Amino acid sequence: MTNTTTTGDGPLGTTVMFCLLIPLNMIVLAILLYLILEYDVRQAGKRLSIKLLLSPMNRVLILGIFCLISFNICMVIQRFRDASTVEAKVSYVLNRLFLAIVELCGIYYSWIRGEAVVDIVYPRFYNALKHSVMIVPVFFFLQVIPTIAL
Repeated sequence: MTNTTTTGDGPLGTTVMFCLLIPLNMIVLAILLYLILEYDVRQAGKRLSIKLLLSPMNRVLILGIFCLISFNICMVIQRFRDASTVEAKVSYVLNRLFLAIVELCGIYYSWIRGEAVVDIVYPRFYNALKHSVMIVPVFFFLQVIPTIAL
């Protein structure tokens, strides 16, 4: 039998995990920015520009990591605050919003990486998948609406 200390919503171990994920995700963001600079600027021999740094794939990756950091911060706030406080309620809504954005970034990243392959391998399904990628965000953000309503 394990002896665990709990806070308002769950075990202390979960809170510690989210606390550890915040700096780990910041390290991932720093590594990503370094790799973008190293690959896109130095190795490709291009001049450093905002357009180069914020290519569609880089934007999706950077936004996804920022939202993942924000998601973890919201989870920590929820663990340390009573569920009835305004901070916990706002944190819960933001938690759902950031989670939806992270999911959306995953879909867009996959599409950016695989679009050409889908067009070559399954040309008949290309347009259907392209339209699906445009419609899917609606479903991700639908999960936020009930949270806001409650």
